[in-house]
Amino acid sequence: MKKRLLIALFSPLAFLLGGCQGYLEDPAKALTKQISDLNMEISPEEKNTPTPTPSQPARTTIDELSGTLLAFDGSQILVELEDGSVYAFPVENASLECSQGMIAGNPIVIIYEGECDLDQPESLNILKVADPVEFEKPRTRTAVGTVTGLTVNTLSIRTEKGANLRFSTTGAKQYYSQGIKKGTSVYVHFQGKFHKNSDGTLNTSNVKVLDISDLTEIPEPTPTPTPDPYLDEKDQIKYLTGYITGVRNYVLSLRPSGASKSIRVNLQQITSRFPYGLQVGSRVTISYTGTIEGTSLKKAQLLSAVGENLLRLPSSQQYASVSGTVQAQTANTITLRTKDKATLVADISGIEDFPFEDLQTGDSVTILYNPVKSTSSATYTAMEIRIDETV
Repeated sequence: MKKRLLIALFSPLAFLLGGCQGYLEDPAKALTKQISDLNMEISPEEKNTPTPTPSQPARTTIDELSGTLLAFDGSQILVELEDGSVYAFPVENASLECSQGMIAGNPIVIIYEGECDLDQPESLNILKVADPVEFEKPRTRTAVGTVTGLTVNTLSIRTEKGANLRFSTTGAKQYYSQGIKKGTSVYVHFQGKFHKNSDGTLNTSNVKVLDISDLTEIPEPTPTPTPDPYLDEKDQIKYLTGYITGVRNYVLSLRPSGASKSIRVNLQQITSRFPYGLQVGSRVTISYTGTIEGTSLKKAQLLSAVGENLLRLPSSQQYASVSGTVQAQTANTITLRTKDKATLVADISGIEDFPFEDLQTGDSVTILYNPVKSTSSATYTAMEIRIDETV
C-alpha cells in the first residue's frame, strides 16, 4: 500500500523527467530506482553503523633505573640502585656507552625496554648503560705499596696493610726514576673503587689505572742532550730503538729495528719512562754509552729506556696491540683475558665487516687499539681485530 502511494505521488514528476529524456528509459523503472535510492539514503541502520578503525599496535615502554656500578664481568653488571638494593643485570645485548668505561663506583643509568620486574632481574631487557645527565669524573685515588711482580699488562703490589693488589696496566703511563724491581716502592694513581670478592679479597679489575711511578709526581721528560764533541766516542751517549717482545723478571726483551733477535734490557737499575705502558710491539729507545755488539750488552752501560710518545705521530699510527682470549661480549664491547691475567674491555663499535657473531668464548684474538684514546677510559678503542690461530 505504502509503495503504491509513493508511486502515485511521484508519477507526475516521472512523466516530466521521462519527457526530458526523450523516453529513453521506462518511467516505471526509473521511478522504482529513485525510490530504492531514497530508501538507501534514509536507512537508519547504515547511518548509525560506526566506521571500523584499524587496530593500533601496543606501545613499547622505555624507562630507566639509576644506580652505582659495583662490578662488571664482561656480560653482567652488579649495581646498587638508589634505594640501596643490589642487583645483577645481564648486558649481553646492551650497548655500553659510559664515557670512562665500566668503572666501579661511577654512577650509571640503565635504559631498558618493557616491564621491570626486580624479582627477576635477569629478565630485564636492557638497551643501554650510560652516564647520567649530570656526571662528574671520579676523584683520583692512590694505592701505595711495594712491587711484587711486573708483566706487560699487570703490576702487582703489596700495601702496608698487607693487601695484595694486581692492577691491569695496559696503556697506563709508567715512570721509574731508580729502576723497577721487586721491593720498589710505587704510587699507583687510579679512578674507581675496589670491589670485595666473595672470599673477602679486593677486586681491582674495574678500576682505571692512570699512572705508576716511584715518585709522587712524574716529572716532565727532559730533551735529548746534544753530543759533546770533547768526549771520546766510547763516552758519547748513543741511542738504539727497538720493539718490545716481552717482559719477564723485570727484564725487557727488545728487538732492534731490522734485527732478527732480541736484546735483554734490565730495568732494575735504569731510568724507565713508558708514556703508554708496556705493550708488545711498541717502540722503545734505550740510551747507553760504550758499544753494543749484536745482542751482547757487555761493553755497554745502559742509562735509560723510553717508550715512544704517540702524540708526535699522526692518528693513523697511534696504535698498540694486545692479545687474549674472549671472555664475554655485549652489543659494542669484547672482554679479553690476557696470558698474564689482565682483564681488558675493548670498544668494537668502530670496526665494520667483522663476523662478531661467530666469536666464541675462549677464542684467541689480537686487538689493535689507540692508546691515546684510552688514557682516561677503562675501555680501549679498537681499530682492528683478528682471530689468532690456536696451536
